Amino acid sequence: MIYTLTTGYNLQLVTISILVAILASYTALDLSERVNAAQGQAQIGWLICGAATMGIGIWSMHFIGMLALRLPIAIHYNFWMVLASILPAVMASGLALFVMSRPFAWLPLLGGSFLMGSGIASMHYLGMAAMHIPASITYDLQVATFSVAIAIAISFIALLIVFRLREDRSLNHFRHKILSAIVMGAAIPTMHYTGLAAASFTSRTDMERSMLVNSENSALLAATVSIGTLIVLGGALLTSFFDRRLLASQESERQTQAQAQQLRESEAHLRQQTQELQATMQVLNQTQAQLVQSEKMSVLGQLVAGIAHEINNPVNFIHGNLPHVQNYARDLLRLLALYQQQYPDSSTEIQSLAAEIDLDFLQKDLIKTIDSMKVGTDRIRQIVLSLRNFSRIDESDCKAADIHEGLDNTIMILQHRLKAKKDRPEIAIIREYDYNLPLVECYPGQLNQVFMNILTNAIDALEEQHHKQSNHPTKGDSDRQGQITIRTSTIDSRWVQIDIADNGSGIPEAIQPKIFDPFFTTKPAGKGTGMGMSISYQIVKAKHHGEITCMSTPDLGTEFAIKIPICGDR
Repeated sequence: MIYTLTTGYNLQLVTISILVAILASYTALDLSERVNAAQGQAQIGWLICGAATMGIGIWSMHFIGMLALRLPIAIHYNFWMVLASILPAVMASGLALFVMSRPFAWLPLLGGSFLMGSGIASMHYLGMAAMHIPASITYDLQVATFSVAIAIAISFIALLIVFRLREDRSLNHFRHKILSAIVMGAAIPTMHYTGLAAASFTSRTDMERSMLVNSENSALLAATVSIGTLIVLGGALLTSFFDRRLLASQESERQTQAQAQQLRESEAHLRQQTQELQATMQVLNQTQAQLVQSEKMSVLGQLVAGIAHEINNPVNFIHGNLPHVQNYARDLLRLLALYQQQYPDSSTEIQSLAAEIDLDFLQKDLIKTIDSMKVGTDRIRQIVLSLRNFSRIDESDCKAADIHEGLDNTIMILQHRLKAKKDRPEIAIIREYDYNLPLVECYPGQLNQVFMNILTNAIDALEEQHHKQSNHPTKGDSDRQGQITIRTSTIDSRWVQIDIADNGSGIPEAIQPKIFDPFFTTKPAGKGTGMGMSISYQIVKAKHHGEITCMSTPDLGTEFAIKIPICGDR
């Protein structure tokens, strides 16, 4: 007679199998993050390690679930088949981790779920085949098929959860991972116990009264497997934890180095722009000086206007970006200070680099350097504006202009020659302006050339006088400072007069009548062509229908008087 054996379960072992499933699920979720974060050989290493760890965890749950089964007969297992049943679990875990490491797509997700579920089902039924009992095992095909379907569905849910967690960057990520592990851990045993429910055990001997046989050995074996599994899963979690901390530390160091590098690059970029600007200004000054000395003021106006326009673009670019650079530098310095507060014990490499670049000094000096650069760009913009206002040579139309603006722009351009030098003191400019002076109908660019010629000659005369005094000092020379006085006034409401006087050595009376002759010069050969005053005379007389006169007293100075009609038909 054939008897159907009554089956039961050790609830303690069932509970342990579910807890192992939850822990294995959490480990799988954690290891999937490490596989996804790693690259190259490290990713392959995590994939192999994760597959082995997850496979052992899933297999342990199933094996403990097998040990929870209670039959009225002795249960033995084929050791080699039990070991062989681990392989499908490891392969299924490896496949799952591989799918998790790829970008999300429905086809790989469905295919991976099918293969992973099939692997888990294979592990289960291979484990059942490892049982050696004095009874026969038959399966309900529908229930067994349903258990395989459950395995595939659980695999699909598990993979989908991993993809959703990978996109989760919220503060509740850890809580979501715990809840996901509980859901997966509770679902995985469902397949196992559904598969056991599909099995029927029959015997020719009535053994209903031997229900608890071998239960103590099962409990001991389950405890051994549980402890071993906890060690494996715990080791994997600890390794993952320390790897995450190591990567976080390396990323923090990388960000700090990137910030320091960004600061250095920003400083180097600013320094390069400053050097280029200084080089451009040096070339501009040299070109201007050569043109002034050669007295080719018409060419000077054209070149200076073009250069001033070209240099105005990078100057405005630097000037406009400096406030942003100031804000960026302050933000980076605040971030760097916060990092130093949060991680005071940085790595030796960071400390060495900080000492090498003198990080403390850099933090203190960077903002000051940028502020000083802003002051410099403001000054350069002022000079460029003066150059552009001065260089109106392309303005062929007569227009109402401010005489004082033209004088001030010319003085600004000549400021470098007025400053004190190692061999002479500063040349003073005394302005005696009539601030009620009306606008004058004139050619501003050409009139600026006249101012430039007269002021340049006055500076040359004062420098020559100081040189003579240095070589042949006389009483009272040390108290005499070079100065240029500029006066403006209105005459009869019809004329504007500009007087430019210096206290230089003056012009000998014999050559004063020749001062406006073409190619006449009192300067050394190569320093002037003698056309400056001749051109100035033509501009005032022919272009403006005005007057220009020269009055000079040897050893006292020279004064030029320019009269321009306020309105006139030109």
